[in-house]
Amino acid sequence: MYAYRSGTAAPATVASATATTAGVTQYNTYLANNTANPLVNFDIATTSGNLGKQAIILYQKYLALNSIASTEAWDDYRRAAQPKLPASTQSGIASRADKLPTRLLYPLSESSTNGANIPVVTNTTKIFWDVVD
Repeated sequence: MYAYRSGTAAPATVASATATTAGVTQYNTYLANNTANPLVNFDIATTSGNLGKQAIILYQKYLALNSIASTEAWDDYRRAAQPKLPASTQSGIASRADKLPTRLLYPLSESSTNGANIPVVTNTTKIFWDVVD
């Protein structure tokens, strides 16, 4: 098989290797030219700093997923308490000091179609990672 470009024929493996090399070179050039850009600031990502690596990673994940996969962002927040968000000002809604529901409730559609298999829990029933043996 040959790849034709600019009127010349080259084996597909050569064309693929050339394209891969060009792509990596372009990527490395971008990184080298943008070391001060916080989007590619490797010093922050690779040192513990004030927040720590986990906090930085989970904060970026929270920002990225909050509107498209909010359940996963909520799980990470519950599991690692990251990012540090201010507590709710609505007292009396939750029985926990951090005003955060312990678990998500089942959707109404699940209650109506599979009610017999839904455990009787409230939003304050602890999840397995909250229970200390």
